[in-house]
Amino acid sequence: MSNTILEFKIQQYLQANADKIVQKAIRYYGSCNIKPKLKLTNNIETDLGVVDSTTNEIVALFEAKGSVGINGIVGGIGQLIQYQDHIDKKILHKYANTARAFLVIPRETYNKIDWVNLFFPKNSQIVIIEKGFSSFNIITPTTSRSISSQQTIISITPIYTQRDNRLGEYYLGLKMIEAASPKTPMETSIKTDPKSSIEKNLVKIIKNKGNARNIPMSLRGLGFIDHENRLTAEGQKHLRMDFDQFCMNLAYNQLLPFFNVIFQSLFLIASSSKPPQPLTSILTLNKEIGETIKKIFNEDVMYLTYPGDNKQYRYISHWLNILRDDYGAISFSANKRGKRTVKINYFPLPGCPFEIDKFASARDISYVQSGVNQIPSFTF
Repeated sequence: MSNTILEFKIQQYLQANADKIVQKAIRYYGSCNIKPKLKLTNNIETDLGVVDSTTNEIVALFEAKGSVGINGIVGGIGQLIQYQDHIDKKILHKYANTARAFLVIPRETYNKIDWVNLFFPKNSQIVIIEKGFSSFNIITPTTSRSISSQQTIISITPIYTQRDNRLGEYYLGLKMIEAASPKTPMETSIKTDPKSSIEKNLVKIIKNKGNARNIPMSLRGLGFIDHENRLTAEGQKHLRMDFDQFCMNLAYNQLLPFFNVIFQSLFLIASSSKPPQPLTSILTLNKEIGETIKKIFNEDVMYLTYPGDNKQYRYISHWLNILRDDYGAISFSANKRGKRTVKINYFPLPGCPFEIDKFASARDISYVQSGVNQIPSFTF
């Protein structure tokens, strides 16, 4: 389409105007260096960073998007959450006290998105590039899931994943991107959009076809592929693992904070019941698990609970399903009132026996090996 605004055009504008943006947004007038592709932890790469040339403190981090739809914006916000988390916790680099993360998008993209139903990280802002690249405006979006002064939300890990994806889908996504990658070193991005052969082929081999579009975003959030959808060193390492090793490594590293919290909440629910419930038969609700997590932290937790959302416990089902379908660590059945009886089979946590191989019949993973076998026959 002739009206499509490509992301690199937004990046070019950003590089030329980043100093003006930080002057307007946070009243920063110091001498600064503009650093495209500034790297953070876990192979996270920003579109651009602004660094004070005297103190070497980061002043701002930017994520740029062109003419994208809701999926592109959700992915951008996911990156923004990680940037703001690095700023707030001062991870890896030095950050100015006024440092902030920005999502930079064209006016046309901003106008077509329903921001009310999106979560947007506190302290971050949107930079809107006006038509014809004539000027820019800076706003803080008003959303139903924004955090007010009475509501806080914390992040327990810098990684992010898309809800409903299974670990088998991550594994197949890595294998698919490997197969589609250039066989000689090239600075070439790999397309993973809905029209690409990667997504079309993923649809053929995963069970929930609608999850295909989210797999690249989750892999990016895990640090397995970069902004250009190329495999990182961490992604390459996980490619060399069989699926059980892949699951174990994720449990002990990237997903450990979530698993710890889920099991801790189940322990508290079981022990506080009258009489106490055995760990092999815990009758509970997603809402009860979510409320218990909020009591543990005294706040909402990113990717576990969300404030101001009547479906704020959807991520509880996501993690319970992963623990059941990918690990066989729990099993559960639901009654007509929506309660589920959870049975803990084993704990996929460091220091505990990793018994994934004992629960083959409980794991919903037959599609994984089948998909791995099919990938060599696909064309890209």
